[in-house]
Order: sequence, then structure tokens, then C-alpha cells
Amino acid sequence: MLKVFIARKVEDLRPRYMIMEHLKCLTVLKSRIFLGVTGNLNKTLIT
Repeated sequence: MLKVFIARKVEDLRPRYMIMEHLKCLTVLKSRIFLGVTGNLNKTLIT
């Protein structure tokens, strides 16, 4: 009985955890793209 309860709790938590990981990856990608774009802009402005 307890095992089933724990398994259900884990199943409930997994999607939320996956979404959080996905959002984290997206924010990292966005910041990298943003930094890359601003870096390129700075290079073009300086030269």
C-alpha cells in the first residue's frame, strides 16, 4: 500500500520537475543567444 502511494507521489512530481528543467534550459539558451547578439552588436559598433 505504501509503495503504491510513494509511486503515485513520484508520478505526480515528475511532470512538474520536467517542466522546471525545460524552463531552466530555455532561459539558459535565451541568455546565451542574447549575450551572443549583444556581443556581435558591440563588435560591429566598436569596429
